[in-house]
Amino acid sequence: MKNIETSELWGWATWTPNAGAELVSLVRELDGPFPDPAWVEGYGEVRDPVVLTQSDAGGRFERRLAGTWDLVTLRGSPRGDLYALLARDSAAGPQHIGGLLASALVVTTTLRVGAALPNVSRQPSPPLSPTPPPAVVESRLQAPPPPPPAPSSPGLPMPSLGSITSVSTPAPALPKRPIVRDTDDEVFHYPEEGDVVTHFAFGRCTVLFSDGERLRLQQERDGRVREVALSMLKIKPPASPDATPRHWDLARKN
Repeated sequence: MKNIETSELWGWATWTPNAGAELVSLVRELDGPFPDPAWVEGYGEVRDPVVLTQSDAGGRFERRLAGTWDLVTLRGSPRGDLYALLARDSAAGPQHIGGLLASALVVTTTLRVGAALPNVSRQPSPPLSPTPPPAVVESRLQAPPPPPPAPSSPGLPMPSLGSITSVSTPAPALPKRPIVRDTDDEVFHYPEEGDVVTHFAFGRCTVLFSDGERLRLQQERDGRVREVALSMLKIKPPASPDATPRHWDLARKN
């Protein structure tokens, strides 16, 4: 593991497996800095992948793919299903295969592993202070109320109780899984719904959905809908930001 980062709620680390290793087996055995990884993402190149795809009848069948394929995106749980999108160029044109990754050999692959971390809200509350004895309670009830405090300035009237408003600060919302930025000071821009993108594997697409973490794209050439993770892409902003629609270039992040 390398590049280990943490926040109050999440910790994550990037990892580059050795070439020739079996990718799915490595993901299943992940421990690293986190005892219970919650999710994993990846991209790169793999060789001889085996993918489980769904048939028209609803069942799954195995597809064994020969040669080297681009791993456009890999996402899922180390203890559950791993969804992969594979692509490559062929004599007949670009090929795209999606489904559950059953096995694949690493060529050059980068993984990003994350897990939830303990926080203060999970720790037990401190014990309550014991109830004071009856004699103390009785003496407190019989004691006269303290005199009101003297005003700090005689020229200013004391505000009435009706004019005092209690303001409560809402608790901050839980953060989403951290968005990757190139630098801490750089503003992170990304395509929005209705924009047009040119994806390195899918070609020219229209953005159907965007939340700052993932994009749902519709290919112009055949109408197929794809979903990609922004953390796996290098985003080139539009040359004309005021154009409608804006046009972005999405390259694979090295």
